[in-house]
Amino acid sequence: MESLSPHVSGNPKFEYASMVDDIREKVSVEMDRFFPKNDDE
Repeated sequence: MESLSPHVSGNPKFEYASMVDDIREKVSVEMDRFFPKNDDE
């Protein structure tokens, strides 16, 4: 998937693979905050 905007071309922040990793990292922080891991399970 590529952006049609030339000003973001080559910027890793807007490359799909980098976006997926970035989203996963940000979501995992929020998931840990709302659903803390329970060591008892």
